[in-house]
Amino acid sequence: MALTELGVKSAKPRDKEYMLGDGRGLWLLVKPDGKKYWRLRYWVGDKERKISLGVYPTVGLKDARIKRDELFKMPDKGDDPAETLSAKKDVQDLAFESIAREWIDKQLKGITTKKHVRAVTNRLRYHAFPMLGNKNIKEITAPQILDVLRKIEEQEKNYTAHLVSQYCSRVFRYAIATGRAERDPVADLRGALKPCKTKHRAAIINVGEMKQLLLAMKNFIGTEVVKAAVWFSAYTFCRPGEIRQAEWSEINFDACEWRIPAEKMKMRRPHIVPLAPQVIKLLKDLQPITGRGRYDSRI
Repeated sequence: MALTELGVKSAKPRDKEYMLGDGRGLWLLVKPDGKKYWRLRYWVGDKERKISLGVYPTVGLKDARIKRDELFKMPDKGDDPAETLSAKKDVQDLAFESIAREWIDKQLKGITTKKHVRAVTNRLRYHAFPMLGNKNIKEITAPQILDVLRKIEEQEKNYTAHLVSQYCSRVFRYAIATGRAERDPVADLRGALKPCKTKHRAAIINVGEMKQLLLAMKNFIGTEVVKAAVWFSAYTFCRPGEIRQAEWSEINFDACEWRIPAEKMKMRRPHIVPLAPQVIKLLKDLQPITGRGRYDSRI
């Protein structure tokens, strides 16, 4: 019996791995840890062959069937699907940079903020692509990746080195899921990087210091817009970037809410900030100054 999308999605792990058949040699391998892999089984003469067609859900049921059918298009000419797949992979662009950019397009864009996508792209472009970009992803070794990370550490950017390591690992895992790599060599570098030192930010932890801060805010000499931004931050506890990019259209005076749309949030979920009466008054006082523009706290 052929598989269904629901059947594939709901296949539960067991104590031992097992396989679910879809027909014409296509099987879904379900591991005890819950991971699912597509396998194509067929015979050439009296020898059984197996091919990996990717990992579910990166490769869905429909995509797996398409791959199977493409490999079986010319069986009458004696073609071995494994050789056909190998030939396709040989002509396919397996360069690290190409796959990394594909991962960014398919796995990051539309899921996280444009700012985060830009940061990931730039870190890979500046640090990883110059040394790894043109290399076949299947041939990249752990020492080659470590060379990239050591150069970052030489600039005393240990945190950036750890980030680039994480990004590279995700690129390799994406390549594995799409059938273009066998393993993630970044896993072999565990413990090889210099640790990141945590830098604790100064914080006000007693009432006396808080009084001094509020007094300083009250006596602040500056433009009305800057002063409003300072108090708006204190009342809402929002990030400076969120306050700077707040728009009048997001403020609901009747409901006393600031509704930040999903596209501005890292987790791509809308965020609602309740506004106290003091904030509503502050915004209404500010509106005659900046109300004609798009933003309420742009300086």
